[in-house]
Formats: sequence, structure tokens, C-alpha cells
Amino acid sequence: MTGSPTTATSRSAATSCGSGGNWACPYREVTLGQLRANLGEDTLRLVEELIDAVRTSHAAIDDWVDAVEVSRPVVQDRGFEQTGALPRGNARPTP
Repeated sequence: MTGSPTTATSRSAATSCGSGGNWACPYREVTLGQLRANLGEDTLRLVEELIDAVRTSHAAIDDWVDAVEVSRPVVQDRGFEQTGALPRGNARPTP
């Protein structure tokens, strides 16, 4: 990971982002040390690659998503999906 950030942003699991049309989501910062302590080696590598992609471009993020979708199972959040907040299929919001 280039730049070795000391913090990363994480949305709280209890957050209801987008409910009532409000997209202001609370977050908490975690240190790279906390990520290393709580993530497995493979997951940490993927998070570092995502951070690099975010720092690079929208296209790099899309490439990261494509690569991860092939190598890892995609979790379907049916509750969040039912709210209509997620696009269906392979659609991605445009920047």
C-alpha cells in the first residue's frame, strides 16, 4: 500500500445510511494497526489494495471491485436491498 496511511474509515455496522433520504453516515477511523490486528492477511491485502485504488481513480476502484467479485463471494444484504438503496444486478452508481 503506497503512503502507508495511519487511519482508515469504517462505517458502523449499526448505521442506517440512506434511510429517509439522509446519506450523511457516521463513521469511525481505525488505525492501520487495528486493521492488522483484526483482519486476516488476505483481507488486509484486499483493504490495502482498495485504499490504493481510492487514491488512484474511479476506474481503479471499478477494476478492484471486478477483481474481488471474481475471487471472493459477494455478500447479498437483502435487508438493505429491500429498501431500494442498492442498484440491482451489476449496475454501479456513476460518479
